[in-house]
Amino acid sequence: MFYKEYREEDEDERHLPIRHRKAVRAVIWHATKILLVYTKQGIYTFPGGGV
Repeated sequence: MFYKEYREEDEDERHLPIRHRKAVRAVIWHATKILLVYTKQGIYTFPGGGV
C-alpha cells in the first residue's frame, strides 16, 4: 500500500487548503495489457474510486 499527496496549483488557488480523500485503486492486467480509465480531464488512471 502507498500514499501520495499531490496538488497542481494555480496562482489563484494557493490560499485554498488541501483536501484529503480516501480512495481505492486497482491494477488489472491480462497477458501484456493493463486496464486504465480515461477521465474527462483527459488523463489515464487506474480504475477505482472514493470510499
